[in-house]
Amino acid sequence: MYGKLDADPSGPRRRPSKRNDTHMSMPGRNDPCPCGSGKKYKKCHGATSAVTADSVYDRMRRLDAEAGRHIMKFAAERYGDASMAAAWKEFFVGRERPISEDEPEYQFFCAWFQYDWKPEGASPLAECFLSDRRATNIDAGLRRLIEATIEQPYSFYQVTEVEPGTGFKARDVVREIEVNITERSASGQIEK
Repeated sequence: MYGKLDADPSGPRRRPSKRNDTHMSMPGRNDPCPCGSGKKYKKCHGATSAVTADSVYDRMRRLDAEAGRHIMKFAAERYGDASMAAAWKEFFVGRERPISEDEPEYQFFCAWFQYDWKPEGASPLAECFLSDRRATNIDAGLRRLIEATIEQPYSFYQVTEVEPGTGFKARDVVREIEVNITERSASGQIEK
């Protein structure tokens, strides 16, 4: 859903060179761990640096939450609390509802507010945030996530197939395409 992001921005690991380099190189998987534990690198510190589907998933979730915090803080500082109230009213098409995190649609609202709502005469909040000086020092992965999310249109999905604990297939009802979604926690509770 967020576009393709590199799991490990530093790129693939290379095996140590056979020639005698003066710089320190990465140990091979079966070499002793440089920490001195006596274990093989793959069973010690190499195990923690391996890129797995779970580590990529966890990183994406952390980046998504961090992006939301940055954009919400930016919106409050730049446009004030009234901007969220105006967006809330627009999101619910004028129906009077108090702003509440307990509202069933609150998560949908937040995604729409951060990536699609446009303050008067401006671009969507996420774009405004990225062009602001406050975003100059954010993590490169966080920037890529926000940029990729900006590129994806806000839509609604119908769940068509569920693999509990793994993910589900959903049909984008606006664009009429099917997508595979990897999501461990919700897929254990969701029903078609």
